[in-house]
This record gives sequence, structure tokens and C-alpha cells, in this order.
Amino acid sequence: MKIKAVKPTIALPGGTVQVEVEGLEDPSGVQVEVGDVKAEIAGASSRFLTVRIPEKCGDGLVVRSHGEHRIDLKVGRVIASELHPV
Repeated sequence: MKIKAVKPTIALPGGTVQVEVEGLEDPSGVQVEVGDVKAEIAGASSRFLTVRIPEKCGDGLVVRSHGEHRIDLKVGRVIASELHPV
């Protein structure tokens, strides 16, 4: 299996990213981590994985399926909320 792309390349905790893969035979046997935190796979097919970004995780995405495959992913942080846009 090979990771072809991840979109978007920057995400927030609670959001999702789509991972395009090549050569994935059995999506049910896949494990994904963002940073060092196990991530939920919200959807899977032989070509795409939809991954939910966990809270309090670092950067980077790792897919484990017959080996370990890594790709860059930046995880942002919410620095302010409930602000009025004036």
C-alpha cells in the first residue's frame, strides 16, 4: 500500500481529512495515527480513507497496513473562540 495524498494538508482536531491510497486490499485491517494518537477511520474504501483528527494530537499521519506509511499533516490549534468579528 502507498499513500498518494492527504487533503487538506492542514486540519483541526475534530475535523476530517481524506487520505488517497493505492494498493489497499483490505480497508478493515487498517490503523491510523495522527501524531502519536490513534485516529478514528470514519470511512474506508480501496482508494480512500476518511480520518477524523483526534483531540490533543501532534503533526503527521501514519497508516498501518502491511507496514508503516507516513505523510505530512499539520494539525492546527484553536487559540480563541466566541469572538465577535468587528
